[in-house]
Amino acid sequence: MNTSRKTALITGASSGIGLDLSRQLAREGYDLFLVARSEEKLRALANELGHASVILADLTSPNAPQKIFDAAGPVDVLVNNAGYGLVGAFPDTDLQKDISRNCSCGRWSPATADTFSTSPPPPPFNLAR
Repeated sequence: MNTSRKTALITGASSGIGLDLSRQLAREGYDLFLVARSEEKLRALANELGHASVILADLTSPNAPQKIFDAAGPVDVLVNNAGYGLVGAFPDTDLQKDISRNCSCGRWSPATADTFSTSPPPPPFNLAR
């Protein structure tokens, strides 16, 4: 990796806001670590952007934080964008399950805050869908 360039790790990079932020950060000259579950979409995006590495991970998996850190190492920017929603009438959804899963997707960012390449580390950029 070229250490003179800033690095950014984007979760949920394969679509929506994560996709758009990946493109924006690439235009600004960042080396990117693109994280999502969809390999085909991530590889196509990495090829489009250049200076991008693909990390396949499901952030609800307990081993995802270590897998991502092992692949990316310290970064300058974290876009914590992964998540999902339940579909259906609100009274018919399992609210506790939805809250638990969406909160667990971001559980690793504070635990690895000391791995940012800047000191003190920048705050994560958390998005909600």
